[in-house]
Amino acid sequence: MRFRVSRSSPIGRTMSPTKVNGTPEEVEAAYFRVASRIRYRLQLFNNLSFDQVDRLRIEVKMKKLLESS
Repeated sequence: MRFRVSRSSPIGRTMSPTKVNGTPEEVEAAYFRVASRIRYRLQLFNNLSFDQVDRLRIEVKMKKLLESS
């Protein structure tokens, strides 16, 4: 089973289950893994307080400023 990694994803490196070559069970497992990761990330985001979200927004803006320099 092979995965293609997308480096342009806003979340970072994500695997696309549409690129999996394998048995139907392997393809289903790939979709399940991606769905599980998305669910986990949403749970993490949902558990953030507003203060943490603001801090994250500032960190992202600072990173973009540093990269554009």
